[in-house]
Amino acid sequence: MDSSSSRTKKSLRLGAGVAVLVGLTTVGAPSSSADSSFDPSAAQARIAGADRYATAAAIALSTWDAADTVVVANGESNGIDAISASYLAGAVNAPILLTQAGTVPAATAEALAALDPSEVVVVGGESSVSASTYATLTAGRSGDRIAGTDRFDTAARIAQAAADASSAPATSVFIARGDVYGNQVAADALAVSPVAYRAGVPVLLTGADGLSASTAAALSALQPTSVVVLGGENSVSAAIAGQAAAAAGVDSTTRLQGADRTETAAAIAESGIAADAGFLDTGVGLANGYRIDALAAGPAAGEAGFPLLLTGSATTLGAGTERYLQENAATLTTAQVYGGTASVANSATRAAAVAGGNDDPAGASDVVTLAEAFAAALTDDQKTALYQEYTFANASNWSNLPNDLLGGGGGGGGTPPTGGTAPTGAPTGGTPPTGAPTSGATATATATGTATEAPTGTATGTAPGGGGTSSGRVGLQTDSLTDEQWTALETLLAAATGSGENEGYDEIVQHLAADDYLADNGGGDSYGRGNFFVAFLGTPADTGTWELQFGGHHLAVANTYTDGALAGATPSFRGIEPMTTVTLDGVTVDAEQQERAAFAAVLASLDETQKNTARLSQSFNDIVLGPGSDWAFPETASGVKGSDLDDTQRALVLAAIGKYVGDIADADAATVLAGYESELDDTYVSYAGTGNMTDIGDYVRIDGPSVWIEFSLQNGVVLEGAHPHAVWRDKTTDYGGQTS
Repeated sequence: MDSSSSRTKKSLRLGAGVAVLVGLTTVGAPSSSADSSFDPSAAQARIAGADRYATAAAIALSTWDAADTVVVANGESNGIDAISASYLAGAVNAPILLTQAGTVPAATAEALAALDPSEVVVVGGESSVSASTYATLTAGRSGDRIAGTDRFDTAARIAQAAADASSAPATSVFIARGDVYGNQVAADALAVSPVAYRAGVPVLLTGADGLSASTAAALSALQPTSVVVLGGENSVSAAIAGQAAAAAGVDSTTRLQGADRTETAAAIAESGIAADAGFLDTGVGLANGYRIDALAAGPAAGEAGFPLLLTGSATTLGAGTERYLQENAATLTTAQVYGGTASVANSATRAAAVAGGNDDPAGASDVVTLAEAFAAALTDDQKTALYQEYTFANASNWSNLPNDLLGGGGGGGGTPPTGGTAPTGAPTGGTPPTGAPTSGATATATATGTATEAPTGTATGTAPGGGGTSSGRVGLQTDSLTDEQWTALETLLAAATGSGENEGYDEIVQHLAADDYLADNGGGDSYGRGNFFVAFLGTPADTGTWELQFGGHHLAVANTYTDGALAGATPSFRGIEPMTTVTLDGVTVDAEQQERAAFAAVLASLDETQKNTARLSQSFNDIVLGPGSDWAFPETASGVKGSDLDDTQRALVLAAIGKYVGDIADADAATVLAGYESELDDTYVSYAGTGNMTDIGDYVRIDGPSVWIEFSLQNGVVLEGAHPHAVWRDKTTDYGGQTS
């Protein structure tokens, strides 16, 4: 391993703007100039691929045109060897790529071919990178493997190999917790990886029970003058710190720590060792502190001279990251965001921009601008599919079913259903609830009918809730989107929906992952994120009316805009299968769990008299006002009335409503929820089933002057067990108030 590479790296100078299409995704080096605002939400700030392997490849290719040496580590599970390898990568001027144990991912193979190294260094034993995978990685190149008996021994051997390859001995050593398993993240070691790369500081690992013999031996051999412990004593105890000091032959250790992983990452960024290595206060890297998508970020951030900050979740910054950005807002100009929106959501990057002093980040631009940007990324044929007429037939042509089960096959529309006519007593597009967005549209309802406890409409098709009334979705199918186009769509959806954890955009991400899970676990090709549709009904503009429609299996987003303002965000359908928490490609799917718990809390708060009043006489195997049952609200509400609830119970009802209203953009959600709160006295709660909201047949309804929400548990379709369907409707602003 030669540390004096003559190969070139991509320029990451401040002010340079480079967008590189690498065959995996569009990635961008920081694009900034002296007079531009700090904006992590800008598309060019994000470096991401379809999965962690493609993300690592994108990171490498955004920084290196070519490399004499490439370091490869296992990217499965927690990827701890990749984090330990940052010091080695710095010593030999190399990017890090990721592989699976038994096969080389296509993204990794493509990146390796593009970088064209003369040497590949594999870290980890054959259980991490098999002999056949090693042979594939090193074919036509010289190869080397650094492996120990376990992760602690491997980290120690990496440190020694890097020290041997470096032109200067290591004077400091980092000690971090390394006993993380499954999809857990060695967050402190991840946060320090750019410093390890740039400053030439090894990262050694410890467990909770004491310093391993391998780590102690490495400390003794390296003979550092300082040992820096990462994290508080809950991570690395004082006893272990003392063992490390003794092994290294130093009097004591220093500690970089914070109240949580975001604070520890900020402490690393603010440390003297980072400053001495030339880290800048003009830029930052941003990665999820609980996911392993940024395993290869250390070399890229180290090359740029950017500290690596960690988010508290996919959608939230965390206290340490927010504080660091606020305190450095005067100098920040540039950001790199590592990983896709499932790792670092657009809501988080917008929050980062605001914390860094940018009050008008790109990601928070109005929906019209982002809709136009998405359309601009499409081909002519895709645009033809995207743009549809703004008609009630198109707007009401949504379903909760997989698209393959709908007549017409999707995309082209076919003949939509009549959608259900408005019964007597249904609104005629009149005044929205107090505080709700006002529709500029004129709506009419001419049909008559009656509705009682179980609403009945005259909609054509199958039973309400089943989705059989749709004849194929209109719009552009997502299986045609490139990674660049997906990113533009995600940015649009994030701006049009809520930023809360498990709400809005975060919930959409989980719904897409859930459908991928069904595809992989018995559902087949009818399921998966490629089977969703996006449509612009009408032309996005600040005048007139148009609708942003996005949906697929178990998901319907229907935002109607009139004269630049949200005129309605319903019908809004959510369902999920499975209802139990699962993880797919690092995305934790527990959408609808908060909603289920909120309804259960409402029902549990009722006394026996209230429960008897709230209990419906019918049984339910699905929601009532599902696809095709438009404007069929009952004339007379059933259940316990809000005015008969105490303040605590009313707060629980409002919280349950908020779980659905929170799916729309935050400012709009606050306005709509205030309107519903003003109507709580005349809002009714009813239920059927056990009331626990855990069993098949459990059903709950909130019926107010404006709000209508149903939540129902029914049999699973692909998987065993109960799964929920839910719909939020508004009696005045469904479809922006249009009834025909």
